[in-house]
Formats: sequence, C-alpha cells, structure tokens
Amino acid sequence: MARSRLNVRMLFMFVVICSGFMLIFFLKDITDVYDLAITRKTKLKHEHLSNNTHLVANSTDQLESIEEFMKRYSLIHVKRTKHTNEMCLRHGKRLAGKPLSKLLVNEKHKLVFCQTPKVGSVSWCRIMLVLSEYMNYTQVMKLTADQVSRAWKKHVPRLGAFPLSKQKHILANYTKFMFVRHPFTRLLSAFNDKMKMKDGKYQRGTEYYVNKIKGHYRWDRNATEDVEFVDFINMVVSNVGNVHWSEMYKVCGSCDIHYDVIGHFEDMTNDAKYIFKLSNVTSVGFPEPSKSHATYSSDNDKIFKAFSTLPVSMLADLYYKFKYDFALFDYKIPFNINQNRK
Repeated sequence: MARSRLNVRMLFMFVVICSGFMLIFFLKDITDVYDLAITRKTKLKHEHLSNNTHLVANSTDQLESIEEFMKRYSLIHVKRTKHTNEMCLRHGKRLAGKPLSKLLVNEKHKLVFCQTPKVGSVSWCRIMLVLSEYMNYTQVMKLTADQVSRAWKKHVPRLGAFPLSKQKHILANYTKFMFVRHPFTRLLSAFNDKMKMKDGKYQRGTEYYVNKIKGHYRWDRNATEDVEFVDFINMVVSNVGNVHWSEMYKVCGSCDIHYDVIGHFEDMTNDAKYIFKLSNVTSVGFPEPSKSHATYSSDNDKIFKAFSTLPVSMLADLYYKFKYDFALFDYKIPFNINQNRK
C-alpha cells in the first residue's frame, strides 16, 4: 500500500515537472515571437521614416505629427550632444581642433554648418548655396562636386570672415550643426573616392598620396598594380594626414564648439528634416543618397569585404587612431569584422 502511494506521488511530481518545462518553453516561444514582432515593427518604422517627410511612424505604428517628430528628435539630439560633451570633459585639451575654415554661415536662417568630408558635405554645401539664394534647388542639384566647391567658396561666408565680435554673437545665437559617420565607412568612402582610378586616371590632387603609398606604404612590397585598401589604411595609420580621412572631432572642433545638432550620416534624412524645421527652412529638402554611387560604403557586406583584408594588428592600430571619434560620437566596431579572423 505504501509503495502504491509512493508511486502515485512520484507520478504526480513527474507530471508537475513536465508541465513546468512545457510552461517554460511556451513562455520562451511567446517571448521570441514578441521580440520578432518588435524587430519587425522597428524595421517598418525606419522604412517609413525615410519615405515620408510629413508624417512618421512611432513605436506604436501610429502616425505622428511634425510636433511629435520634433519632440522625439529633440530628445535624440540632447542625448547625442550630452554624450559628446561628457567625452570631451573626460579627455580634456587633447581634443582641441581648429574648425573656423570649415564653418559655413547662413545669416537669414541663423545656421552654422561644419563641413566634415565624406559625411554628406557636398550635399550640405548645395543646401547652403540654395539658402544663400545664389541658386535655386533645381539649379544647384545640376552642379558637379567641383562646381559646388568653387561656388560655396564665393557665395557662402565662413565664420572666420566675420569680425571677432560677430563671430562670438553667431556662435552664441545661431543653430550650429555638424554630421558624423561611422569612422570605418567614412574611410572606405574616402578610399573609393580618392584612391581608385576613374577612366584610367586618379582624381586630381590625389597623385601625391598615391605616389607616397607606392613608395613607402605598400603592404605587399612586390605589388605593381593599383593601390589596394590595405595600402591606403597602412598610410592612414602611419599618420599621413588629409582632411578626407582626418579624425572628425579635429575637423569640426567638436570639443571647442558646443554643437546644437550632431547629425548621423546613418540617419541623414531625419536629422536634416529636424534641422530644417528647427531653422524654419521650407525651400529645400535633403537629397536622398545614391546607393549606386562609388563612394557609398554603408553596406555591411562592403564593410566586411574591405576590412577583412586588413591584418588584425592593423585593425587594432586603426581603431586606436580613431578612438576619440568612436568615443565622442558613440560608434562601435561592426561585430562581424572580427569573425573568421586568424
């Protein structure tokens, strides 16, 4: 009789334990489905944000008004600038820069824009030309990059051109903005733009760096063909400087000037919309980036393919060189770059 009761108890405990495991797996399945739904919702949200300039989707998939959008992006930019300021305080005077030559001013809309090469700077110079009323939007979009460069130098004033008292007034009262980009995709863009031959020749002004690489920074000393990405990075980590691959915090003096907006290349359309609304700009919209352009380098496969050619030691040197860009602007090394590395 006692043995019979023991068997019943053991059977009961077995059923309870099995039921517990079933409940755990059930809850896990529910959690996985919920996480998948959230991921899908976030993806849809970002797709909608990039295609709609008047109404955007919020976290509940409801359309938000422009006022709600501005409030949301205001919080984003407060968080970004706060992070940058905290990093500047942590690292101190080592991060000083000289940005005056890169700061463009529009007095009508009270804007100050710092040009960071390879971070949509040509597109923003087009915008500044339109705001200066030198050309309309349709006209300025037909200009080549070289034509844009020549035009803004004549028709868009730099901060340094103003008297010192006016400079102080502008910095204290105008909306100051700059854009940043993941340091690695920016380097890849610079390589594609400056170090690759087009129509059988290198871009004007880059011959000096091409010859320097071929003479001193070839990774494979026996190579005789075009400059490779590993050669270019070997030159960069050897501190051969150029504004197109210099650290972003140096170019725009991110620790010397308190920027109101630090836009991200990865969210350019929405950050531009926020700036336009903030400054009452209604005459232009920011042009969509062309993914077919030679310098477009924000695709994960392109990043992995390029950076997988670098030795681990060089990758470490590269991170060390741009460590303050990573720190100030809160970027991380893409997780898959170190996969399958020796």
